[in-house]
Amino acid sequence: MKAALIIFSLLSLFLMTSSEAALKDGTNFAIKPDSIRCISTEVPDDFGAVGLLTSFYVTSNCGEWCDFTGSTVLTDPGNPVSIPVCLNTFGKQVNETKKIRFTISARGKQKDYNYGICVAPQEDQDIGSGNPCAVVNVNQKYFEIKTEPIIYAEPNKETEYEIEVYSTLKLELDITVQETGKTFKVTTVPQQKTVLKDKITVKQDTSLNVKAVVSGCTIPSCTKTSSSLVTIQKIPEYAKTSGNFSLSLMPESATTKKSQPVKYYLEIKNYGEEKEYSVELKLPEGLKSTFNTTKKSVRNSEDFTIEIEPTGSEPFYTFTVDVRGQALKSVQGTLSVNELANDLSRAKTTDVLDPDALSNINAVLVNTRDSSLADDLKSFSDLANKPKDVTQIVETASSKKSAPKKEGGFDMTTIALIIAVVVLAGVFVMFKMRKKPAQDGDGENWSQEGRY
Repeated sequence: MKAALIIFSLLSLFLMTSSEAALKDGTNFAIKPDSIRCISTEVPDDFGAVGLLTSFYVTSNCGEWCDFTGSTVLTDPGNPVSIPVCLNTFGKQVNETKKIRFTISARGKQKDYNYGICVAPQEDQDIGSGNPCAVVNVNQKYFEIKTEPIIYAEPNKETEYEIEVYSTLKLELDITVQETGKTFKVTTVPQQKTVLKDKITVKQDTSLNVKAVVSGCTIPSCTKTSSSLVTIQKIPEYAKTSGNFSLSLMPESATTKKSQPVKYYLEIKNYGEEKEYSVELKLPEGLKSTFNTTKKSVRNSEDFTIEIEPTGSEPFYTFTVDVRGQALKSVQGTLSVNELANDLSRAKTTDVLDPDALSNINAVLVNTRDSSLADDLKSFSDLANKPKDVTQIVETASSKKSAPKKEGGFDMTTIALIIAVVVLAGVFVMFKMRKKPAQDGDGENWSQEGRY
């Protein structure tokens, strides 16, 4: 055990600078057994705007699943600090789960970030609540919606804000601003970022929640939400974010097929005088890009297009973009390859499947090896159209022994419901759908007269 701890400590030090991801509430990781995944707390940015020297206290309840209990940092917007935290699955069995929380406290207030870990043979990362294994096995990254984390407003005056939408497919989205009832209908252009503008009037601090749903679709991957804090606090411009600038990557997470590139959009927002920024892309083995280190002066905001292509055999990749201005900041993106097949492969390891279900899933896995993203969904629809072979999961005495119950365990009822929702809802989605050719190589068109 001592030897393992020493090795873990050395690996933690090695990985801290190469595989960190900033905190994002609701994140769930699928991590291989006896592996490490590092994230980081960025203060003051992860806490929010502060205008003075502030003491931040960061804590976590991850216990033996990480190398971190707490840390106190004294800093201000001019000197951002990164606190690395390395999650580990040493000694854990496939299908064990852990829910953890990171809390940042300062000036009598606190901000919480909830995380989930699923021990799995294939890595992944998804946003969602509930059982971590269920989230990473069911959610796919076909589109993303995003609003600013904090929107500054004057009381009783209209304030404009933006809603960003992105998809690798042609989808028809119904978007609703839940606080105002305002709705948008958007047809995405594959691999292009769409920016919607709207206005809101508030009397006091409030939340803003935006929900996007793929028209006519009810499976989990077809619904995304984004939340913002609308505040009337008068924060000095220099205190909005450390280093006087902020970063945003759209999408943060995407899915594709091997050798099919994906476009990411890095936005730099500059809050002070015009200044030069240096942008550097750091890729792991298995990803390639034509993007080179770029220096550019930014007055207000600027978008940088970064195209990344998977060439390796891994199902999941993370990459980092470093931006240097008055301070050095980083943003991390992820790319899943052949995600639907990998999600099913992980689901197969959660417990024992009956022979018919296993045979059907294996057939789908074979069909998705060389298919398109749209074809993947068609394969699941075909699976759902076989009533006699409806996927079932059988719990046996041996399965109970091989899948120990842990916090947030992946129980049989949950698995059955997940698979049933995926395969049965697919029938409804695909019934009115027919595939069209890809548009100019920028993504796949999957619609029926403009509908998904």
